Amino acid sequence: MKKILFLFFVALAFAACKKESNQIKAPSTISDLDVQPTVGGAILSWAVPADSNYTYLEVSYMKNGKKITTNVSKYTNSIEITGLLNKLDYTFEVRPVNNNGEAIAYSDILTTSSVKPIRRPIQTAYIKLAITNALIDTYTQETSEGPKSNLVDGTITSSNYWHSAWSDGVAPLPHWIKLSLPVATDFTRFSYVFRQNTTISGRPTQIALETSTDGITWTRVWTSPAGLSVGTASVISAENILTFDQTYNSKYFRVMFLATQGNTTFVTLSEVSFYRAQLTDLELEAEKTY
Repeated sequence: MKKILFLFFVALAFAACKKESNQIKAPSTISDLDVQPTVGGAILSWAVPADSNYTYLEVSYMKNGKKITTNVSKYTNSIEITGLLNKLDYTFEVRPVNNNGEAIAYSDILTTSSVKPIRRPIQTAYIKLAITNALIDTYTQETSEGPKSNLVDGTITSSNYWHSAWSDGVAPLPHWIKLSLPVATDFTRFSYVFRQNTTISGRPTQIALETSTDGITWTRVWTSPAGLSVGTASVISAENILTFDQTYNSKYFRVMFLATQGNTTFVTLSEVSFYRAQLTDLELEAEKTY
């Protein structure tokens, strides 16, 4: 009988201890909850109470009709939520939680004001056009050196360059490179590499762009500032890039060389490239995977 009474009191004491362990204090609350929009998301911030009397914070919001909940460390005073859309408004709920593994206690839920994320940008990539020797003509063309094919062969060396006429058939500027394309094509950016020699004479200092519907009558649509950089009198292999004020679409283009270093009546370059702009609306892409 004594043994039975002993076991009874042990069990009673154990139950009392367990009941006591299951009792947990309500956590302290946070203050100054704020929300600010970011690109494709939002940043929540708050003031951590001096006692930090909670285990973690629950941050919740609705996405596609489902409640998304993220637990945040008690030592953190902000969180960035990403993967949101500009066309939607969001509110966020934050509440402190005490959790000892056996019992959970919650503080009051705080709700942010409504926020609309900042729209993702339109991303621009420049795609190099496949231009061959058959698609270009030059005015003028030096007969003794520097054939036009060197402009688009991908080779940049001291012996590989294009030269407009200087010994025969010399004509005043502007000289030009003409593109005759199979179909109307977008053209947004032009680049060039200087001839790889030790003189800067003949390097372009002003360039323009012209378009045509028939390859005969031309309209000037863009002109660069005067005084484009010609670098120094040394071997320069850097790509010099000119981006137009907009994308131009045509079958026929002329890149015009209006002025040169030294006011020469010739132009010389190593390589040229032609680019179209490929635009990607990152916000629309995000909507597809939301």
